[in-house]
Amino acid sequence: MSIIDTIKYEGVQYGMTHTIKTYLVDKSTGKTVKDDNGNDIVKTTEWEPEATQGSIDVEIPVTGKKLAGRTLVVFEEIYLGDAMIACHKDINDANQTIKVKGYRDCTVIKRIKADDYWKEHGDPTFIFKLTGTDTLGASHTYYQSVTFTESYVKAHTDSDGYVEMKAIFGQVPAGEYTCSEESVSRFEFESLTKPVNATINGKQQYTI
Repeated sequence: MSIIDTIKYEGVQYGMTHTIKTYLVDKSTGKTVKDDNGNDIVKTTEWEPEATQGSIDVEIPVTGKKLAGRTLVVFEEIYLGDAMIACHKDINDANQTIKVKGYRDCTVIKRIKADDYWKEHGDPTFIFKLTGTDTLGASHTYYQSVTFTESYVKAHTDSDGYVEMKAIFGQVPAGEYTCSEESVSRFEFESLTKPVNATINGKQQYTI
């Protein structure tokens, strides 16, 4: 994720190299925000204004799982050499405030026909995969499964003859995700051999 900070300025000395320092502050603590590696999230930009007033956009790359759910404020400082000639550090400025989305539950509903359940075949299990990227650019992959048992099917079949279960991915960081159903078949049917009290190709074979 990146934050684009638009800085408006006036009274600067055009044609001279300035340094812009932009960084993030946690609104609840007033401290500079750090990424997951413990480094301050700071962007330093060398800039040579072409006029005494105007505006400049500064892009601040933001990463870190620990930022989810926090309220951040962008602070700005402008230097000419070692001297700070301007700054904007207002913790209550709504225009400089960003609310990072937190965690959410993601629910997938699996619906099957109750008539398709056969206890002789065992309880069917369905596996779901959730993969994607959160708002801070981190990739995630999660798995959840549901298993339909005989007692559950009998107790939860609706009037249309269907039964459903929920697979809940708990506390997923906000972002964009894709959910898919995994293949759970471990075997592939090839042929029948040695039938017992069964008919194959119209021929009956019995074993006692």
